[in-house]
Amino acid sequence: MKKFFLTLAILVMALCASAQKNQYFWYQGNLMLGNPIAQIDSVTFGNEDDTDSIIVYLPRTIIKTVEVHDTVYITIHDTICPNEDISENGALPGEFSISATKKVHFSSGNLQYNAALGTHQCADGTTQQGTWRFAENQWDFVGDETYGTVYANDVKCSNGQISATYNGWIDLFCWGTSGWNSGAVEYQPYSTSESNSDFFVCGNSENDLVGECAYADWGVYNAISNGGNTTERWRLLTSEEWDYILNTRINADMLSGLGIVSGINGLILLPDTWSETGTISFIPNSYDATANIYSQQEWKMMEDLGAVFLPFTGVRDGLYMHDFESDGYYWTSTQSYSYYAWRLWIQTYSYYTYDFNNRYSGFAVRLVQDVVE
Repeated sequence: MKKFFLTLAILVMALCASAQKNQYFWYQGNLMLGNPIAQIDSVTFGNEDDTDSIIVYLPRTIIKTVEVHDTVYITIHDTICPNEDISENGALPGEFSISATKKVHFSSGNLQYNAALGTHQCADGTTQQGTWRFAENQWDFVGDETYGTVYANDVKCSNGQISATYNGWIDLFCWGTSGWNSGAVEYQPYSTSESNSDFFVCGNSENDLVGECAYADWGVYNAISNGGNTTERWRLLTSEEWDYILNTRINADMLSGLGIVSGINGLILLPDTWSETGTISFIPNSYDATANIYSQQEWKMMEDLGAVFLPFTGVRDGLYMHDFESDGYYWTSTQSYSYYAWRLWIQTYSYYTYDFNNRYSGFAVRLVQDVVE
């Protein structure tokens, strides 16, 4: 097998050298995946007696073991070169611990959807209507006819226009509405039902958006146009992971605080290895947004160092929207009390990692990408 590892490693590095996106790399003797574009269809071995096994790690806990004879056929997507700039695929550079052993990169903005713009690929092999993207700026939010920063064709976008045919961006989604038909009554991103029981993923009130129901997670199921444009490379944080970032990781109380970016209130998160620029300061653990005010240019410097901004986004209940100037609500992948779901709740003077709410409420979605150590 040593001959095989050397040969394939050379092939992989050649792919990295020839393509600018999606490629493969070896890590501790295994073929690892991350951000996509190239594809390996087959690998031929020189020794017909080889009967070892290779473990091929696919995105999101999918593991396949392939027996090696003289030829192994593998089809793999979502891969990354060790030297690839992750920011090109929608990920911010900062690393955030979500447990004692795991870290993530945050996406470059909140998730948005346009039902009338093109099509996209899905993890179950289907092609569905509409386009998913990350917001152009971290401070962007759609809002309604009055509040918000997002336009399409020079027209102000509004979550109040949500429908299967709306040619504009929305960013407030009911829980588990990735577009995957899991058996829930409502599962499309433009759902407006006001019944919690319509959002029981996989037909069961106690399911989280993980495991067999992971396709109900927006980032797992959908290819995101400016986030690598392949499936199964992003995901939601669980309620426990949000809590770890804000309350448990080393120096947690020094790595978050309320702030204002480009005139928009929200929550600022700093990466594990935060180091100030020397020209721009940050007051941690602040419950007063006016303590940390940044222009777009100043925020760019913060962002380049890995800072994350979660803007106030308001909430949509059916077609009624409110709280744009006072609150930000972000879904987790964790159900709550068999009828609700946990959310991150950001207020003008506080924020809470464990707060449950109706599944039919339209909240923001901020996705993460697991760090491959």
